[in-house]
Amino acid sequence: MAGMDFAVTNNAASGRRFAVKDAAGSPVNITGWQFRMHVRREAASRVVEVEFSSAAGDFVVIDAAAGQFQVVFAAAKLAQLPAQTYVHDLVITPPDAERKRLYRGTFTVEQGVTR
Repeated sequence: MAGMDFAVTNNAASGRRFAVKDAAGSPVNITGWQFRMHVRREAASRVVEVEFSSAAGDFVVIDAAAGQFQVVFAAAKLAQLPAQTYVHDLVITPPDAERKRLYRGTFTVEQGVTR
């Protein structure tokens, strides 16, 4: 995965499910992987607006052998973000390898209407 854009609202939880595959299209076993995603106003910014991680329970492995996981954007975390477009990337750390970026993209937060 090279690019992945998200569009969320800052008044409700959101999420998305993924399946990691190799170049041949075969599932990648993600057993033991750690996930970490920062959202920033721009890539060079020192300020992390919000972080999502497996350590915080934001990433749920659904079927490790099939490479399936879900990222959950909790309403409480999204409520911290003013409406605008940010950037993000997801860095993974397999248990036996160096960390690498799985994807990057925009993270657009829309103002929720219902409060």
